Amino acid sequence: NPYFVSPVGATSHTIAYSFVRDLPNPEQSGSADSLSFSLGGSARLAGDWRAEAYLAYGQQIEEVRLRGALHSAHLSEALGTTPDRPNTTFSTARDGFFNPFGGEPGVNAPGVTAFIGSGFTYSRTRNRVYAASLQADGSVASLPGGALKLAAGVQGRREELDRAGTNFVSTAAPTAQASADVAREVLAAFAEVRLPIVGSDNRLPGVERLEITAAARVEHYDDVGTTTNPKVGVLWEPTPGLRLRATYGRSFRAPALREAHDAALYSPTLLPLGGARIRSLLLNGGNPELRPETATSLTAGFDLAPAIWPGFTFNASWFDVKFEDRIDRPVQANLVAALSDPTLTSFVERISPTTDAGDLARITALISSPAFTAANGVFPPEAYGAILDNRYVNTTDLRVRGLDATAAYAFDAGADRLRLSANAAYMLDYEQRLTPTSGVVERVGTTNYPVKFRSRFAAEWAREELSALVALNYVGAYRDPTGAEIDANPTLDLQLRWEPAAGPMRGTEVLLNVRNLFDRDPPFYDNTAGVAFDPANADPIGRFASLQLTRRW
Repeated sequence: NPYFVSPVGATSHTIAYSFVRDLPNPEQSGSADSLSFSLGGSARLAGDWRAEAYLAYGQQIEEVRLRGALHSAHLSEALGTTPDRPNTTFSTARDGFFNPFGGEPGVNAPGVTAFIGSGFTYSRTRNRVYAASLQADGSVASLPGGALKLAAGVQGRREELDRAGTNFVSTAAPTAQASADVAREVLAAFAEVRLPIVGSDNRLPGVERLEITAAARVEHYDDVGTTTNPKVGVLWEPTPGLRLRATYGRSFRAPALREAHDAALYSPTLLPLGGARIRSLLLNGGNPELRPETATSLTAGFDLAPAIWPGFTFNASWFDVKFEDRIDRPVQANLVAALSDPTLTSFVERISPTTDAGDLARITALISSPAFTAANGVFPPEAYGAILDNRYVNTTDLRVRGLDATAAYAFDAGADRLRLSANAAYMLDYEQRLTPTSGVVERVGTTNYPVKFRSRFAAEWAREELSALVALNYVGAYRDPTGAEIDANPTLDLQLRWEPAAGPMRGTEVLLNVRNLFDRDPPFYDNTAGVAFDPANADPIGRFASLQLTRRW
């Protein structure tokens, strides 16, 4: 570079440089268009049997554009690091070199800065779903405890993902992004039976009601195979107004098409390690090697509705869910401590490009690929000290246990109808094992994971065609990965409804919702992602009002 000056007489220097005074801010814009419809019907069959069928279609198209991005190859050419290329319109002999040593805005010619800031990206993703369902239910036999009922059906679904795009941030010419044109077809059959053992006709002391439900669902995916998942439930009513219940079930989730086929994207980031900060390359995108995740769930609880206290109900549940091969992005969940978290070592590769030729070749290839984005800056290969795999992977297992409780009391006060309710959830465990050789880590009560306690308290009032609701939401305090406390987060919601029961406006409903009435900010969290809150447990939108008009005829 002809403007190069060394204060110590060296032949080269690596410098940090900000383009904030040379280039306008990059502009990113996006849009999402969605379309869906469904058509269904039902028919009465013999006895109490009933059949239902529906067809459904949904589509969403997302477009994302970035323009004015720093183009790393153009920067190298304008600096003179690489010679002029015949396939660009730029020439240092004609347009001049970029001067990073001027220190003042306007030092570089507009043509030079426009060439450097000419990078752009564009992507378009289209998701489509076609679905069809047919099911029937009714009684098959009469038992002493009641009617033996059966429900059965079949379903079909087709999912499609089309994605294409262009990158122009590091290559000589615009380069097509890794495209995807994939589809999946799923066929399913299911059945559920309700077996009443004790009912109103044969109840016994201590057994007012006893019934068992059993269900099974078989699904065939044309890409991941066939799965069968059962579910069993027991309901026991020892005395009127008290029901005890328990369930056991297995479930299955195939990786979403985007989780398996999303485009690769590589971006630089700066992460702490001890007292230092290490320049790292973050690998994002889908993973075609993903396997389905499965889960085993146990629940138990009771429902209380005492006859001596009309209008009062209380429900409590305990749940225990164990996931296997869970689809997740472990690095994303604890990015701030990714280099020091021992549970993430299998997703982090420390490199030394200055001393290892293999590391230098690998990092050079990654930052020169079309999947690299320079939105976070351009750095020489020697500046990197780590590569982090932030793609979707199958983690070993996850166990989630907790308690839910809901209480409500509805009563009349003259012409007014009032209802008070409260709901609370307490998370006992969120135990995660990322790899077969890693230990179990308790995540509950830390950022990006469920908090220990959250609740909602509501008061409703209604009189004739008017009603109102005020609700207090509360998220308990918790901690970030460094141990610093994040404050509790109480917010207030308001709802007003008008629904005439007679007259020309009958069938009309006007609903006003105001979320976070007092515009409370989310609690502060020193998030390295660049936002000062925890997106998993707080909402940055603030006060949000919506007005909905519904007309039925």
